[in-house]
Amino acid sequence: MLAAELIPPGLVMSSYLVALWLLQRAVRQVAWSALTPVEIRSWLTYTLAVLIAWQLQVSVNPGIAFHLSGATLLTLIAGPWRALLSMAALLIMTAAFSSPPQDALSSLGLNLLLSAALPIACTQGLLRLAQSRLPHNYFIFIFINSFAAAGLSMLTLGISQCVLLVTLAIYSSDFVLDAALPFYFLMAWPEAFITGLTISLLVVWAPGTVSSFKDSQYLRKP
Repeated sequence: MLAAELIPPGLVMSSYLVALWLLQRAVRQVAWSALTPVEIRSWLTYTLAVLIAWQLQVSVNPGIAFHLSGATLLTLIAGPWRALLSMAALLIMTAAFSSPPQDALSSLGLNLLLSAALPIACTQGLLRLAQSRLPHNYFIFIFINSFAAAGLSMLTLGISQCVLLVTLAIYSSDFVLDAALPFYFLMAWPEAFITGLTISLLVVWAPGTVSSFKDSQYLRKP
């Protein structure tokens, strides 16, 4: 997570306002009364799984840390708005237990936009593109909307964070290109593999837990 002392106060405030607007919209967009017990359990279960995955991280320098994102996984399982709420909750918990917590909490808005909103939008955009332009095929869903989307989301997150670090003159471009950007390309592979494998198993054994996958849509007879 980016520390507040590395970010200009104006950017901190504006990102907080945008993040709060997105969160209130997410709360309004979710059809809470229509959620089934299976959907609620899967949403909470995989939110907890992502939280556990976040604990396995490597920090290189202030503002540069590497861990699995889980944004694509949560988006496919719970939809973009519930995924955004999950990521916000995880970021708040992570910030609350960081040292010192006030620095992480003050930069929460920008971290939510970079680490949650951006990869979620990337995943949802690719899902809509595939559904509108490509055949509704099980393998297209798995390989494009799960494997490829997860890897692309991690790259999008990493590149945007690297651009921000250079733009704000927090680190030099040479340092970012050598010490940060290559690792995001490496992290894209396990992100894609774990997300794709998990979604593959869920749509076969527990399809009701993946809100973006409908049997009638992807498994219908030609």
